[in-house]
Amino acid sequence: MPTLQVDEAIVPLIMRDIEIKKRVLSTKIGEYREELGSFEQRHDLPSNEFLQKFQRGELGDELDWIRWEFLCGKVERLQNRLDALQRVVYAPD
Repeated sequence: MPTLQVDEAIVPLIMRDIEIKKRVLSTKIGEYREELGSFEQRHDLPSNEFLQKFQRGELGDELDWIRWEFLCGKVERLQNRLDALQRVVYAPD
C-alpha cells in the first residue's frame, strides 16, 4: 500500500479537507442521481438498461439521451472519487 509522508501538524487540515470533499461529492452525486431518476421515470427505463441500448445505437442521438449518458458517467466518476477518499485513513505510528 502506498504511503504519504506529511508533517504531523498538517494532518488535521488534510483530514478536514478530505471530509469536506467527501460531503461535496456526496451532495453532487445525490443531485445527479435525482436527475437520473427523472430520466428513468420519464422514459420508464432504468439507467443501466438505457446505457446498454444507447451504446448499441438503438436510441439515436437526441439531446435527452446525451444528457442521460453524461449523467451516468458523471455519477460513476464521482462515486469512484468518493470511494477512494473514503479509503483514506489516518494511522499514526
